[in-house]
Amino acid sequence: MEKKLDSKVFVPESIASPVFLDFLANTAELIIITGEPGTGKTVAARFLHRNSPHENGNFVAPHIAAGSSELFESQLFGHVKGSFTGAGQTRMGAVQKAHNGTLFLDEIGTVNLDIQAKLLRFLESGEYSPVGTNDILVSNARVIVATNVDLNDQVKKGEFRKDLLHRIDCGYPLSLKPLRENPDNIRRLLDYFLEGITKEFSTEVWNVLFNHRWGGNIRELEAFASKLKSIITFLKSNKVTVCQTKLLIAGYVDKIIQGIEPDEICGELDNHAVLIDPVSKQVETTRGVNLSRDDTIKNFVLDDFLNKKQTLSSMDRECIIAFINRNYDLKIIKKKVDIKDRFKVLLILYFLKKFQGRRKNVAGVLKMSRSTLYRFLDKYQTIFTADSGICEKIRLPAADH
Repeated sequence: MEKKLDSKVFVPESIASPVFLDFLANTAELIIITGEPGTGKTVAARFLHRNSPHENGNFVAPHIAAGSSELFESQLFGHVKGSFTGAGQTRMGAVQKAHNGTLFLDEIGTVNLDIQAKLLRFLESGEYSPVGTNDILVSNARVIVATNVDLNDQVKKGEFRKDLLHRIDCGYPLSLKPLRENPDNIRRLLDYFLEGITKEFSTEVWNVLFNHRWGGNIRELEAFASKLKSIITFLKSNKVTVCQTKLLIAGYVDKIIQGIEPDEICGELDNHAVLIDPVSKQVETTRGVNLSRDDTIKNFVLDDFLNKKQTLSSMDRECIIAFINRNYDLKIIKKKVDIKDRFKVLLILYFLKKFQGRRKNVAGVLKMSRSTLYRFLDKYQTIFTADSGICEKIRLPAADH
């Protein structure tokens, strides 16, 4: 059995102080948990439930986004027999099931407007009526809601009631950081998932893991750990190399299993630009292999090329990626530049524009000796001249204007 994340080990001190977590667990007030997808909002809610006076009651988490508004109202408040087509018998809803327990409403921002008024009534008084009856029932459920969107924006769009937002804002907030802002959590969670295997990780391997943005947060990290564990079991070796780590995150499991020389494959990753379409967010190599990874370009090609020593703003990264996408297959590039040099040439072009032709700055940001830079400028002088037209297509971040 693969080890799943247990709420008893989930909430570290880096998320909130133990005193505040204890306070949240024991309060009867509504709690709103915010955070990106995959940051563990459901697990955090379970943690609070298990450490609260309601722990002996049910933890109930209805699927808000599923089905029609009528079906969700029934799922939330229950219904009586014959109240709508398909209601063959009376059923209790999540609110009743969570009486003296915890009701967890994830993705609260997706609740249909038709249901929001009834939800507001319940949050204010604990009262509700099952579908198909005017009977008023009361539930003592403690409520935790969660969202990965800005509810204020939902209000502005007319998709969320302002009075419901005000009621939610009266509760206590718990914000969960994404993994990229919490490297200690990456180490702690992998120690848990991999059960001691991480003791074999080198500093370089940890640096790869810390530098990856983990767009899927804990969900992505857990999938990575599960795959790594399977690979380690198959290869009968606890030793994990830097290259294997990169390959696994990039989706090259087959290369690891085949036992192809790490230097050979990592060389491929470095020499074949990984491109991201800014619209579809599909990532692929120049060999046409779809990796479906938004972060691969940012961490394995760009960061490796800069030797992980150059900090780039997210805006700089996006501009570089967009520029490379627009020009990588440009006719003059394909005709004049060796495929192994295309990514490097386009990076040089970008930074020449950014630093207004100051070669010392370009060499510095690319961790390249000036003599090496000059050789590139000489070798591809037709590309680096203004009349090639490519430099005019570079869009720099607004801050640079």
